[in-house]
Amino acid sequence: MEHTIKITGQGTVMVTIFSERLTRKNAGQLRSTLERLASSGGRNIVLDILRTSYVDVSCIGVLVDSLKLARESGGDILLVGFQPSVRAVFELTRLYRVFDVFDSESQAMDYLDGFRDSVAFANMAAS
Repeated sequence: MEHTIKITGQGTVMVTIFSERLTRKNAGQLRSTLERLASSGGRNIVLDILRTSYVDVSCIGVLVDSLKLARESGGDILLVGFQPSVRAVFELTRLYRVFDVFDSESQAMDYLDGFRDSVAFANMAAS
């Protein structure tokens, strides 16, 4: 599975997947990449799957397991760039209710910036 990993100044990890198909064949590599990043604690992962036109059940399981691990570690996984066929799978399985899904990386980053601002405000108010 060809991919890139970039860490932003805010500590958010941007993962871009270049594979057209996420299947059982590359699920192990997807799992090891996401679990390594998710378990590092408090990291938000923005997963860009714009180039992916097919996701099978094994990779859906990897995404759900990695999301759980990320949230237990104080982070999150946001998904960016659904092709219509991938969107249909997420709608059919209702996983769009579990994951935060965005059309672009900039929308996901704006969402995270707004979340950071609200947490900072809540922490100031509590002081």
